[in-house]
Amino acid sequence: MMNAENFSKNLKKYRQMRGISQNNLAKVLYVSAQSVSKWEKGTSFPDISNLCAIANALEITCDKLFENESPDDNNKYFIGIDGGGTKTEMVLFRHDGEILHRLVTSGSNPNVIGMDECCKVICDGIGELLSHGVSVCGVFAGIAGSGVGDNARLIEVFIKAKFPAMTVKVCSDSANVISSVRGCTDGVGVIWGTGFTVCVYKGETSRRFAGWGYLFEELGSGFAIGKAVLKHCLECNDSMKERTLLCDMAEKALGGKIGDRLGHIYTKDKDYVASFARTAFEAYRKGDETAKKIVSESIEWMANIIVHAIEVTNCPKTVVISGGLTANADILHDVIGKCIPGDVKIIIPDMPQIYGACLMCLKECKMSSCATEEFEEKFKADYLRRI
Repeated sequence: MMNAENFSKNLKKYRQMRGISQNNLAKVLYVSAQSVSKWEKGTSFPDISNLCAIANALEITCDKLFENESPDDNNKYFIGIDGGGTKTEMVLFRHDGEILHRLVTSGSNPNVIGMDECCKVICDGIGELLSHGVSVCGVFAGIAGSGVGDNARLIEVFIKAKFPAMTVKVCSDSANVISSVRGCTDGVGVIWGTGFTVCVYKGETSRRFAGWGYLFEELGSGFAIGKAVLKHCLECNDSMKERTLLCDMAEKALGGKIGDRLGHIYTKDKDYVASFARTAFEAYRKGDETAKKIVSESIEWMANIIVHAIEVTNCPKTVVISGGLTANADILHDVIGKCIPGDVKIIIPDMPQIYGACLMCLKECKMSSCATEEFEEKFKADYLRRI
């Protein structure tokens, strides 16, 4: 049965969720904006022939236009986003920790792909998640590169313009790191992957250290380690240094002698160079002294940045480290433990960075009380089923 009251409420809800104005919807349907306004006020009802066109424009089924919202009144939905230089992960989740949908798309660092493309990646992903037909309270996006200049505010303004019915917050992806440990709000968040950055969170303030990008950082990141490995191979190739196990392993990964593969390397991006960090850690475990030097120098430099950040900001001495290189946690703990004071607590979370984004979303929507142990257990179980 067609309920006109449900129709008017749902029409307005889904139109706002899609970020479509009454004027734009009217143009798609070849009706006046006044007609759309009257439908939403419940003072008139569209022709039956228009119902399918309305549903198509809003990317929902016709049934959604007439469903009663009461069964879902107690459920609230949110979107968490973890945007990196290589990939962007998004999840649509419920207040109890259930994940409805997970989406992985291309990287979204505005300093790498540009602001316009960044906003497109983020908004296209949000739009895809909204196509599943639930009303979302808010979005939190922790995006690499958004801590530079005015980037976070610009991305936030763009998302709010596209999806005006939702609470929206954008900040650095390091916020996802510190928040991925439930109950941890102040301290140092470290991203240790292809890139490297340290960010201190203290109350409502944050401050970034390092994270200057691959053009300026010689140590710390996966790119820096990978570059050092390839440079060592080039030096061995030119008889500037004695050949090592690390060089043999790197050339095996290259698929040939580095002198023959140099042109190939130059056609690749920084993620390819960073992939040789894995070779450095493998050679480290096999006792190669050059690999030990490369890896240890990068971890020691990271430790120095962490200690400096704590001293400058007088923040809590809790350090949360996340990113692809934490797969080498044994080496990290062994080296960094010799470089930092004993009262500094190093945590490598067992929850992914996207979980931190989801907890931040609950916080921005004044729903932090939902972030319970039960929420975490349900989220983790759902997440593992989806990866």
